[in-house]
Amino acid sequence: MTIGPDMNERELFVALGTEILSSSKMGAKISEQQKYSLGKNWLETHMEEIRSAVCSNNLVKDLAEKSDTTALITALAPLIAFSVTTTSISILAALVIRVGVRQICSGQWKPSA
Repeated sequence: MTIGPDMNERELFVALGTEILSSSKMGAKISEQQKYSLGKNWLETHMEEIRSAVCSNNLVKDLAEKSDTTALITALAPLIAFSVTTTSISILAALVIRVGVRQICSGQWKPSA
């Protein structure tokens, strides 16, 4: 599966759910809705870990303020490497950007003056 900037949030959650399931070899028996729910639940369950890794990084904050998506994905990847599979790192980075890095980190980042 090719992860691209044109993927919407639902497609990214389905992709994450698919990746999680492929590691357990159950993917063929699960509906797209179940994959979506699994991906969304996984993100919600790991949000504090993601927030802790991402929001404390000054480079991520700078890139989020500049809206440099490509550089932001590159910066996010090593920070979220605790994810399920190598492929899902790019999915997870895209989801973090789609959900909104500023929204995820809003409690930790003070607005720019």
